[in-house]
Amino acid sequence: MKKISLEETKDALLRSGYLLEHRIEDLLRQKAYYVEANEAYPDPESGKSRELDIYAIGALKAGPEERDYIFPVLLVP
Repeated sequence: MKKISLEETKDALLRSGYLLEHRIEDLLRQKAYYVEANEAYPDPESGKSRELDIYAIGALKAGPEERDYIFPVLLVP
């Protein structure tokens, strides 16, 4: 089996988008979002398993009443 070099590993990580996803995940958590990364879900058309890179939901006060909130949702397929 061929051993993967450090340079090849670095190149693969940079091309994969993983580092960007991780930064976005950290940023959203700092902003008090609930975040799930790399969650699988069934594709309703094909039945195959798909993956969301990031699912995040926040809660923002939207008015004077106790229940006045909006819930922004971010989905990154």
